[in-house]
Amino acid sequence: MNRPKSIEQWSNLLWNKKMNLVVDIIDAFIKEYQLTGSNGIVEQHDLINSIIRKKSFMENRLIIERYAETAYMIWFFTEYEKRRDVLDEAAKQFSNGSDDGDGSPFRNFEYQCHIAIRFIEEGYIPKLIELEGCPDFEINGMFTIECKRPTKVEGIFKGVLKSKKQIEIYQKPGFVFINIDDLNGFDFLSIDKKFKDLLKISNYAFGRTKSLLCGAVIEYVDNVNNTSHAGAYTRSLLNRYYKMNGNVDINEIKMIISMALNGDSSLVFHKSRFFKCMNYDKEWDKNKTDMDSFNKIILKRHWHGA
Repeated sequence: MNRPKSIEQWSNLLWNKKMNLVVDIIDAFIKEYQLTGSNGIVEQHDLINSIIRKKSFMENRLIIERYAETAYMIWFFTEYEKRRDVLDEAAKQFSNGSDDGDGSPFRNFEYQCHIAIRFIEEGYIPKLIELEGCPDFEINGMFTIECKRPTKVEGIFKGVLKSKKQIEIYQKPGFVFINIDDLNGFDFLSIDKKFKDLLKISNYAFGRTKSLLCGAVIEYVDNVNNTSHAGAYTRSLLNRYYKMNGNVDINEIKMIISMALNGDSSLVFHKSRFFKCMNYDKEWDKNKTDMDSFNKIILKRHWHGA
């Protein structure tokens, strides 16, 4: 898999300017949008400056890496792709939330941006959807993408359910992308087994009625062991009951997603299976009864590491 030109260009800049490049980019972004406060990107910027003053680089490697990823995203939409609409929305989101957690608008929108970048790098055109209760963006006017960053296993279940509703509201086929870097109980050593568990949990949330939610993509980056990059550990699941509208072809959508994530057509879309459990003949919702069933039955059956 060849690295995209944007990555090559960024790497060359980083090689020449080192940490100064990263700090200058984020500093300029904060000043341009006059961002203030003690959360989000401002908090991270202050923390990095403190790390630089103390020269405590090794013990803060992960913080520095995430900060550099944020700088790359800003550089990409400022210098490489020049998308002012994305930067304007980032400015709204980046002042809120902590460094991690699914309740952080800062990290949630950044994840959306990094997914969009991967499509742009392969020549596709993402368009932000700025409608309440709808997916995050659409690709080439063909299909939609909704991004989730759960910290708990039940967040996978809830995230797929919510994405299903968002995609139905927008009335265009779509996929949910789920990043599990901050998922509790997940680690690199058990990745293969737990990926299978998470696919099963996603499958329950698909339900048994026709839906414009075509499937789920789950990905993990092993930052702790420093052995992977974005998209290195990815599993995808096709909804057995997906439906299409218009002239959209599911195989074309699958190819576009595979190109964006892998740079080729190698991404395997596993077929969902039938599972029997309490209430599964009905449509799942996020009410108390369904979540009790999830915690007592599905979580116990399919999340052995919880």
